[in-house]
Amino acid sequence: MEDAKQEKINSIRIKFNEDNILPELNSETLKALGRKSKPVLLKKSVIDRNKNKHPEIGMEEYDHLLGQALYNDPSHFPGHKDSYVNLVTRIDDERNSLVLLEMSERKNSFEIVHMMKINDNNLRRMKKRSQGRRTVTSSSQEPQSGSPGSLD
Repeated sequence: MEDAKQEKINSIRIKFNEDNILPELNSETLKALGRKSKPVLLKKSVIDRNKNKHPEIGMEEYDHLLGQALYNDPSHFPGHKDSYVNLVTRIDDERNSLVLLEMSERKNSFEIVHMMKINDNNLRRMKKRSQGRRTVTSSSQEPQSGSPGSLD
């Protein structure tokens, strides 16, 4: 199983001038979120917006940051919209990689909305703001708060 995760992480090679289809999320993450598998989409427009909002992230860091947050046993907590979820993984002693993912049932893929590096203090603030929101789940399940893998 660990080999499959590492294989997904190693396969990420972001092309900055086009939309990118990334591997499907790990089965454990999908199960924790109550979702069925879909490819992950990173649109060129999101890359461009992210480069403007987070110039501190070098182009050479995108592969690593996305791979870690999406596939390296991420924790999750609700985003600011019902279909949004934050996936986060520690990347070093002081920072985490965070990806905001839209997991709409109406779309053929899960879409990356935003990504960033975030320190523990800011992560705690984000998590606190998300309290009371529900973690995205499939329509066949009751929405969950504090589900396994969540940061509650």
